[in-house]
Amino acid sequence: MITNPGFSFSGISGTHKIVPVNETDLPSWGENYCECIVCTYDGELVKVYDNGPGFSYLDKSVAMEFAAIDITDRNAILQFCNRYGMPGSMRQFGNFRNDYLFFKDDKDSFSKVIPLANRQERVWLYTVQRDILQMQMTIELNQSIQDRNLQRIIEILLYFCFDLHGLDFEGSQRHTETFQFNHYFYRYAEENGFTLHTRLAGLSIHDLITGFLKDIENDYHETEMYHSYGFPRKEKYVQFYFSTWQHLYDLFSFVTEKEKVLDITPFGEVIMSDSLSNYISTFSEKDADGVLMCAKAVFSDIFKEHLHAVYPEMVFSKNGDPESSWRIPSLLDAMYLELFFRFSPNSSVRKCQNPDCPNYYTRTSSRPKKIYCSESCALLMAKRMERDRKRKAKNKESKL
Repeated sequence: MITNPGFSFSGISGTHKIVPVNETDLPSWGENYCECIVCTYDGELVKVYDNGPGFSYLDKSVAMEFAAIDITDRNAILQFCNRYGMPGSMRQFGNFRNDYLFFKDDKDSFSKVIPLANRQERVWLYTVQRDILQMQMTIELNQSIQDRNLQRIIEILLYFCFDLHGLDFEGSQRHTETFQFNHYFYRYAEENGFTLHTRLAGLSIHDLITGFLKDIENDYHETEMYHSYGFPRKEKYVQFYFSTWQHLYDLFSFVTEKEKVLDITPFGEVIMSDSLSNYISTFSEKDADGVLMCAKAVFSDIFKEHLHAVYPEMVFSKNGDPESSWRIPSLLDAMYLELFFRFSPNSSVRKCQNPDCPNYYTRTSSRPKKIYCSESCALLMAKRMERDRKRKAKNKESKL
């Protein structure tokens, strides 16, 4: 049993479709933001998560269902939205108030009648695709930490820290060091020719990364020089005085000295000039531990960033009884809260090792060597490996 205090969240189902962005009031920020998902018809309230004493690792997981979506499968994305509502929807924002008490209703049921829910909802398709991708990478990052897969860890950290394909506006608030790192890189890229509309437009991502790292170093040394003479100076990168930024800076400086970052694609592929494995094999135990510590810091920050607006609250049922619950802004936040509880001392979320299976599963301390999401996948892979062994044995005999 995965123990947690339980929480409830109701989404608004409906009928959704994908339309060109010019059919909505949203702007187009380049080629990735040219299509939108719109809700054409509101359905009913759907109890996505039900408040209770906790959930078993065998229970249905909406978060893992979301993470298993192929981001290129538009129909699967629409089906998810039809069933649960849009992941990043803020339509229950008005339900943070206590109005439901004065209407003698329960909080979850009241959310459907708030005025904000009357507005036709729309969001960029790419935004939902990014949400899926980042949840996939979050789970994969922890799995790579457990498996000590240093190459994949470095690739994922490069994505989270140097991705320029999302929307990040001046004045946007980032709550954790990892996302502040990406935010400041975004600002540095804009200072050097990057725009929302043209994106890189011929700029070298490698030069931007190395230039940003140099800018951090220069700012630190300049600040130290001012302080040595007793002059005050406002640091541009004050986060560099803390461990996460220092270790990320050291890691990325080392990586970019060895290899060139050719591209970080919109869908998360990190393309290097040569395989990172060529020099990871030369890592000392201290080097490997440094990468793992960076990965753990980023993994922790991902949850802090997604759950910063989630906090406990007391709600009242229709009969007037108080019960503990959680203030959750959106379905996406609710799914990260579910994952937060699934990553317990006795369990973790992993991807099925069947290469043809997109699903995720919860691995518990009672079955620490489980690598497949289901018995069917385990049986399929056992048969596949048996055929491979027989084929290899046959080829060996034929050579003799």
